[in-house]
Amino acid sequence: MKMRKLSLFLVIVMLMQVFVGCADQNSKDVSKDLKSEEKKGSKLIIHYHRYEGDYDNWSFWIWPYGKEGKAYHFTGEDEFGKILEVQFDEKLDKVGVIPRLGNWEKKDIDMDRFIELNGDVTEVWMLEGVEKIYYDKSEVSTRPKILGAFLDSKNEIVVEFTNFVNLTGENNEGFIIKSGDKELEIREVEAIKVKRENSRKYGFETIMNDTKVKFIYSPDIIGYTPKDDENVYVIGDFNNYDIDEKFEMKFNDTFNIYELIADIGEKTGIKYGQHFTFAVASKKDITFKYKDKFVLDKYIGKSAKLFKILLRDDVDISKNITVYHKDFKERDVEMRKVLESEEFVYDGDDLGATYTKEYTVFKVWSPVAESMKVVIYDDYKDSVGKVYPMSKGEKGVWELKLYGDYKNKYYNYRVTINGVEKETPDPYAKGATVNGKMGMIVDFDSINPEGWDEHEIPAPIKPTEAVIYEMHVRDFSVDEDSGIKHKGKYLAFTEKGTKGPNGEVTGLDYLKELGITHIHLLPVYDFASVDETKEGEYNWGYDPYLYNVPEGSYSTNPYDGTVRIKEFKEMVKALHENGIRVVMDVVFNHTYTTGNSPFDILVPKYYYRTDSSGKYTNGSGCGNETASEKPMMRKFIVDSVKFWATEYKIDGFRFDLMALHDIDTMREVEKQLRKINPNILIYGEPWTGGPSSLSPTKQLRKGKQKGMDIAVFNDDFRNAIKGDNDGEGVGFVNGGAGLENEIKKGIVGMIDYSSRIKGFTKEPTETINYVSCHDNLCLFDKFEKSNPNATSEEREKMNRLALSMVLTSQGIPFIQGGTEILRTKYGNHNSFRAGDEINKIDWSNKNKYRETYEYIKGLIALRKSQKVMTLDKAEDIKKYLKFIEAPKNSVAYLLTSPYEGDFKNILIIHNANREEIEIKLPLEGKWSIIANEKEVNLDGVSGAYEAVESVKVAPLSTYILIKTN
Repeated sequence: MKMRKLSLFLVIVMLMQVFVGCADQNSKDVSKDLKSEEKKGSKLIIHYHRYEGDYDNWSFWIWPYGKEGKAYHFTGEDEFGKILEVQFDEKLDKVGVIPRLGNWEKKDIDMDRFIELNGDVTEVWMLEGVEKIYYDKSEVSTRPKILGAFLDSKNEIVVEFTNFVNLTGENNEGFIIKSGDKELEIREVEAIKVKRENSRKYGFETIMNDTKVKFIYSPDIIGYTPKDDENVYVIGDFNNYDIDEKFEMKFNDTFNIYELIADIGEKTGIKYGQHFTFAVASKKDITFKYKDKFVLDKYIGKSAKLFKILLRDDVDISKNITVYHKDFKERDVEMRKVLESEEFVYDGDDLGATYTKEYTVFKVWSPVAESMKVVIYDDYKDSVGKVYPMSKGEKGVWELKLYGDYKNKYYNYRVTINGVEKETPDPYAKGATVNGKMGMIVDFDSINPEGWDEHEIPAPIKPTEAVIYEMHVRDFSVDEDSGIKHKGKYLAFTEKGTKGPNGEVTGLDYLKELGITHIHLLPVYDFASVDETKEGEYNWGYDPYLYNVPEGSYSTNPYDGTVRIKEFKEMVKALHENGIRVVMDVVFNHTYTTGNSPFDILVPKYYYRTDSSGKYTNGSGCGNETASEKPMMRKFIVDSVKFWATEYKIDGFRFDLMALHDIDTMREVEKQLRKINPNILIYGEPWTGGPSSLSPTKQLRKGKQKGMDIAVFNDDFRNAIKGDNDGEGVGFVNGGAGLENEIKKGIVGMIDYSSRIKGFTKEPTETINYVSCHDNLCLFDKFEKSNPNATSEEREKMNRLALSMVLTSQGIPFIQGGTEILRTKYGNHNSFRAGDEINKIDWSNKNKYRETYEYIKGLIALRKSQKVMTLDKAEDIKKYLKFIEAPKNSVAYLLTSPYEGDFKNILIIHNANREEIEIKLPLEGKWSIIANEKEVNLDGVSGAYEAVESVKVAPLSTYILIKTN
């Protein structure tokens, strides 16, 4: 079998492809060795200002876009702050930058930011806590600022400054609060203690809610480095300034400091307000004593950066509120926790536009709005619409009942907040025009395809009986030889009788022939990363815009909002009528943009997680993360999946970065979906895309799903089978050794099977078993990367062996579409916008790799025919699955079935060795081989012998035997 070769065209496409640049935070921390000689590459000069002048241990992590990064340290300073000059070896267009403390102790801004490089030298200015990067110094001011001001209840404002502010002891601490022109009365101001970054300068920091103190001796600050035979002690009012072993400090070589943690209170005699200093002693003889004394003060030097302001009366949250303080520029107050109170939590099921022929009711939640209007457009081309004012009701919901028949009209909301009017589509819109510019008033009954309400949905099955097949809408049909008329469209899934190269079955008939039970569609809601007016644009679609509207680029007419709805339903109906259920990939964890997203225009920042300064946090790795724990974001997620499950009869949901959703939200999702369809599939990724501000205890990570009827992707099993995702690492099937026990954990569905075989599930229904998906390298490409010296025949065997382990193990099997015909993306590990040539299913592969295709098809059929291969209770797995002795790099087990219609005894053997092995049969009698290295045949594979005492298993293969007497 010949190696695949890239055409010149594909090489050019790959070279032009730009990949997402993420900082590699595990790379070695090395400084750039700047040389004075002139180089031909780009030069970058960064000016960085920290308001407190605390630059110790701060550096920049910098990476050329799409490549690995490393640490760069400051090379100079001026009146603005520190300077960093970097001379690159090549011409670059863009680099990513992250200011960081130490070895990722802290980031200045918790997101990837990028600098556009223009010409030979690019100079920029950056401020602590400010997301914007300035290319013009005249635009930058280092004047101290109020970083953020937030309303956490109707009479409580939290304010954060860039600098520490000295406490005056006055009741208002220098604050003035205004609502419009009216000054509000301040009842009390409380300084909030926060961990101070320059605590080395002050000799301590308080921790554990101020119940403990960490004393810090920094040789760099103190000016004395203790010798090897010298110890460092804390001396102070609490120990009469005497050397005491209880106050001896330990050296922390990571940060080059001495530290001691002690309780504050009677136990140690340490109290706030006491003085202390440090002494260095050799055998209790003091050799150095720091002359200055420190004050153990809760606010360190009677100053603070964070304040809580309590007002005498409640405020009107729809009015603009402003914080003033001397020496600082004023700051408008943002709504924060105040909107989470019961007063503003709406539980109605009628947000959005509810249509009847007589009238349409519009409802939108925006407690902070000063005014709200509905704008009606007769046509998507209209730039001017008819404007109707709305009325504000309870819970912050605005409402308008508009009489008349508005079917298929387009609409937006026009909202005024803080005196600024903006227009936005309705986040609850159920229809839209091209690119989601306007929402649409939908009458589903008039759009539904013929027979929609009556069409037959496939019979219910257990989760473990599912065989999930992941597919992108364009990938499925866009190949010019697919034989499909509606290439790249929803309607491609409705076409029957399509043929590809050599007359091979393709499209819908192919899916039915393969035997899968569920098709998992990559995002098919309205996403913002393609222009629907341009045919052929490509993106995976993990860039949500309007969550309850089908994506228009997959329809035959994105301008008419009814077309995408009808064609989406035609797709679902056709799949259902051919025994295939539909899973939607949903991405509630982030939005395409912030600031101008429908969420942010209606209720600024409410739907997102932010840090103490009000900046968006970035647990998704895409610039923001939504806040599922907030009542109205939780409601939106639940309302959305309920809508898709009822209106579009969706059979399952895959949650992207599910760990960014709190456990309580996912419990509610599961509860509500089960009411609609008790057999609905719910699964997701049990990880985040970066550090999240959601508490780890609330994240739905691997293991937290126990007992929730929600499944998670099993990356443990995946890695054990094939090694890492994109590198040269190897697993069980491609050369890894000593992985038998990890494979056994996957085989039993990650349950607690025995003292050595223990996983993260309560039941096997909680694990999605897979070896590849749209992310990272395809399985074929992975084995080319990790096993370059293997023959193409050996790599095909690895593919077959890996997939066979997924399809025979307990749990829910998941296949990346095309893997069964050795799909390749030509080494592209992140093809999210690589276009059709890289991503398409090459239907000629079906004939080229027919043996593997028939093998996988046979395994799917076998799995579906045997109840013992799809057990859904841990107790049954322990009862009916027993491992037997096998050589190294192989695993064998016996399934004993109590179910009528099953084979009574099934022996499954996975041999990852490069040579044949022999396995002693576990029971006396005759055994028939129904799967070997080449085929699956329930009547016995061709040329096979009837085994009696043992069986010989070919290299890199799965053998399945059944006892015949």
